[in-house]
Amino acid sequence: PAAPHPPAEPLELAAAVWRASRLHPVPMLCLPRSLALARMMARRGEPCEVVIGAQPLNGTLDAHAWVEQGGTPLNSADDSAARHPVLIRHVVGGP
Repeated sequence: PAAPHPPAEPLELAAAVWRASRLHPVPMLCLPRSLALARMMARRGEPCEVVIGAQPLNGTLDAHAWVEQGGTPLNSADDSAARHPVLIRHVVGGP
């Protein structure tokens, strides 16, 4: 069964991090955006996981980082784990 959708607030935080990252003079990639989102959620007592996945692709390493809550990606596509096999999961925040 599909995981239930996370509360609106974490998704709003993810959208805010995305908007802020677009204003930064240096391109903000997935890892710093995910760390910022996880930190904001932790400060609000919201549990989440920072996930890092990677796979070889055409002689390079295709890596991606995202934040999940209840198994649902907040700042990435739902199929992120399928496209980037998970290497690390780090639990952040919570009551």
